[in-house]
Amino acid sequence: MIVRSAITLRNEDNSQKSKIGRTVKLDLAEKLKDLKLKGHIKNITEKYALADPSIKGKEQFMFDFKIDFHDNSSWIIHCTNSIRTDRIKGNYFDAEHLKRLNPFIESAFIVYPDNQSSEDLRSAQRVAESIKNNEIYSPIDDVISFRGIVFLIEAKSINLSGKSSGYGYAIKGLDLETLLVQILNNSANRDLWNTQDKHLIGNSFDWFYTLLNKFGYTEETLIKKIHATKDIPKLPSGGYPKSDISVTITTENDEKVYNLSCKRVTKSFVSIHQYSSENFVKVLQIKEDSLKLALKKFQENGGKVKLKENDLSSYDILNSLIKMYNPQLIDWAFFGIGGEGSGIQIADYLVSWNESTNSFSVLSKDQVLQKQLLHDGQFGTPFMWTYASKSKGKSIQLKGKV
Repeated sequence: MIVRSAITLRNEDNSQKSKIGRTVKLDLAEKLKDLKLKGHIKNITEKYALADPSIKGKEQFMFDFKIDFHDNSSWIIHCTNSIRTDRIKGNYFDAEHLKRLNPFIESAFIVYPDNQSSEDLRSAQRVAESIKNNEIYSPIDDVISFRGIVFLIEAKSINLSGKSSGYGYAIKGLDLETLLVQILNNSANRDLWNTQDKHLIGNSFDWFYTLLNKFGYTEETLIKKIHATKDIPKLPSGGYPKSDISVTITTENDEKVYNLSCKRVTKSFVSIHQYSSENFVKVLQIKEDSLKLALKKFQENGGKVKLKENDLSSYDILNSLIKMYNPQLIDWAFFGIGGEGSGIQIADYLVSWNESTNSFSVLSKDQVLQKQLLHDGQFGTPFMWTYASKSKGKSIQLKGKV
């Protein structure tokens, strides 16, 4: 009886893993369609299979997807929930021959769910490291998460577009907002939170959990409804508010709204803020006439070095006085506090995804303030001071660490 019970449990576990694998495949199919609509990929083939022309027989080699880019290169993708070296040897075999038969296939990927168990995640990472370090022969180019393959597709598409890096970062930022809205509105994520059923998969549940936990919810809180939207009205001036996403969460006891500013970064310093010197004076409520003039002179010169060369007095004043306004400057730059926005246009949290460090972060206003005060930028502030392209003499741009 004990042996039969163990076998039964193992079969049930394998059945659940198979079900999760199918769910990943369905979710990825939907995401690939979305990426195609956005122009990131040219074509999608599901259940991509080829036969060896030298042998009379059926299509022997198969992957879940083939995606074609606008340069006519292709990637093949296979979804799985269990990544062990012995189990994916069949995928190696298929990938090797699909690449041999179709020279346009540039890369092959194995994709696993974002919310893998710790054991399965370690297994996936071990295989991925073995491939990257050339410790094993592998026609598979990488073992990567669901979220990771989406970001990789976007990155290739942006590189192929020939657009400027600024355009690329902007598009990535928009796609992060879209992804977060999808994650928060995903009903499977809500069900997984409420039931804690490890066999449910959801969409990037690790991010979903981090967000709700940061908002103050515990696993004991029953979430009845979540509505997230990117439809934030523009500022009275026509500019974009700091809030990128507004989230309404309904529980058994109440309903609350959380507004998120989103940053997807790959560099140490990223663009945070851009306004005229007059706006700096108005929002920060600067009283010192000498500092008002120094801000105007910085805007005219466009940089720290030029200001020091052309107007040492203004440089010294900016260097000694602007740091007194750091708390207000940080609140305005990151959340829009004190500016022209109101209501859901003012952000409550800073949500960031750092591709370089593979880290996802959700910080409250107080946490951002304390973190930024530790950063060493220019003029005693956390920021690097400069100007945006074609905006010299018109506005001041602040770049900061996220």
